[in-house]
Amino acid sequence: MADRAANPQRKLSKVMRFAALGVAALLAACSTGPRIIPEVERPPVVEAPRPVAPRPITNALPQDTARHRVALLVPLTGPNAGVGTSLSNATQLAILD
Repeated sequence: MADRAANPQRKLSKVMRFAALGVAALLAACSTGPRIIPEVERPPVVEAPRPVAPRPITNALPQDTARHRVALLVPLTGPNAGVGTSLSNATQLAILD
């Protein structure tokens, strides 16, 4: 036992081996291999179909140029029937003017 305590070089040798092993592991982890980038086959280029000129949009409603149409939604029954009738009459008078 006295020999081990008297021989510090042996202890230093183990530390150096451990340190060398750690440095080697770090260097191995940091090393890179050859960078080979595989060529990717590109799909063939397909031309998009040319857009067809859109037809003009026409309303589904009939065109009535002789008259102007007005819609009014008012209550004609219930407790507010009087107000609805007054609004309807006022609208008809305004259109006739």
